[in-house]
Amino acid sequence: MDLTLLLRIAGVGFVVAVFCMILTKLEKKDIADMVSIAGIVIALFLIIAEIGGLYEELQSMFGI
Repeated sequence: MDLTLLLRIAGVGFVVAVFCMILTKLEKKDIADMVSIAGIVIALFLIIAEIGGLYEELQSMFGI
């Protein structure tokens, strides 16, 4: 696993947290919930890409 992946996920989390706090202060709770769900989806896409790379690495290692 690369350090940049962790920094990207932390960056997404930070940006989503800031947007959620701003939207909550503006009494837009429903939009804040959608932003947090979008942040989770983006983080999952980042992780899924790494899992795909791990799967390919295991296939090449074991010759499957």
